Amino acid sequence: MSIQTTPTLEVAKIDVEDGFNARTTQSADGLERLSASIATEGLIQPILVKAGTDGRATVIAGHRRLAAAKPSGIEQVPVTYYEGKREQPASLVENLHREDLDPIDAARGLKAIAEEFALTTNKDIAAQVNMSVQWVGDRLRLLKLPEGCQTRIASGEVPVEAERILRKVAEVSPRIAECVCEMAVRRKVAPRDLVREFGDLLAETAEGRCEDKTAMMDARSV
Repeated sequence: MSIQTTPTLEVAKIDVEDGFNARTTQSADGLERLSASIATEGLIQPILVKAGTDGRATVIAGHRRLAAAKPSGIEQVPVTYYEGKREQPASLVENLHREDLDPIDAARGLKAIAEEFALTTNKDIAAQVNMSVQWVGDRLRLLKLPEGCQTRIASGEVPVEAERILRKVAEVSPRIAECVCEMAVRRKVAPRDLVREFGDLLAETAEGRCEDKTAMMDARSV
């Protein structure tokens, strides 16, 4: 991969295309804070772009920074030009190393990279993205959980560490696993305490305190 850097590029000349942003949700408050920071301090980390025609470029990685830069009032941002041929994997790899990327988006990014490069083992995927094999495995397993559990993990209300017990419950009843997550949010259980209090949450689910009971079996059987 060959990368050439240039000082800046006009914000108005940077286009956005579907398929390159690993982040599926963005916090409005977070964007507002980042925009205010950019307005006063400028944009320090360059945006990764692919050169287009007529002096334009397409953002590959840095969608959040670009979105925050637009309302900040600055007219130009620092960019790095990507000259390789695999723009989407390059975007995903950069985003995976950002701490604010939620675990589910990270998992989807890893899956996309595995499909793009025909990688069949977590070890191969980890080598491609420069992360540990355990980190890769922990994220990819999240995609096997019910959608309701994934939503709560993406929001940060349920920790990644809860995947192991949620997976076992979901094998018996996906809906019960989702209900345990809903119960944790309703009771405002801190993510760090969820695994420790999992038994109590499951017991409350068994007592029928979860909506949509018809879609699941008796939680006491779990």
